[in-house]
Amino acid sequence: MSQFTQNDLYDLLNRNRPLWLTLVDLSNANLQGAFLQGAYLGGANLQGADLTEANLTQAYLGWANTGAATAPTSVNANLQGAKLVTAVLDHANLMQANLQGSKLADTTLQNAFLQSADLSNATVIGSNLNNATLHNVKLTNANLTGSSFQGANLNGADLSNAKLVNANLQGADLTGANLKGADLTGANLTDAKGVDAPSTTPTSITHAQLASVRQLPSPPPSPPID
Repeated sequence: MSQFTQNDLYDLLNRNRPLWLTLVDLSNANLQGAFLQGAYLGGANLQGADLTEANLTQAYLGWANTGAATAPTSVNANLQGAKLVTAVLDHANLMQANLQGSKLADTTLQNAFLQSADLSNATVIGSNLNNATLHNVKLTNANLTGSSFQGANLNGADLSNAKLVNANLQGADLTGANLKGADLTGANLTDAKGVDAPSTTPTSITHAQLASVRQLPSPPPSPPID
């Protein structure tokens, strides 16, 4: 993997666009406010990098690593407020990444690894997170309108007050997820796990929320007849 000094980075970021940064080592790099629109960052190491308010519109970050892939003491990528509109992050490792307030409209995150990432107050409209790992992810107050989480693992996710209008949660695992105050109007919950037993506990879906969904969870199978 290629590695750059801070002077190299300064020179690179001022070259003609789009930038081609395949497999580059940008770990711990200061990229606050960097203009990376359309950049190709496939397989790049962004672990510990500061991308606050960076513009990554239409960038490709497939297989990129921004999370705690090795040591648990590692400092993870800061993408707070970053613009990732129409970016491609398929298979990217975003474990424990800070994506608070980020903008991911029409972004592709298929099979991405976002365990324990913080996407509170993020805008994730019309994005594809099919089969993504979102275990213990924080999505409080996030706008997830029209996004697809088909087959995603949302076990233990915090979706409190999230906007899931017309979201596709078909086959998603929502076991232990916090859906308190979430707007599920028009959502597809076909075959979703962990939402088939409404109750009054804070972490469970309510009857009122279920009444607004487009497709209800599939009922449990009938017991065999003797």
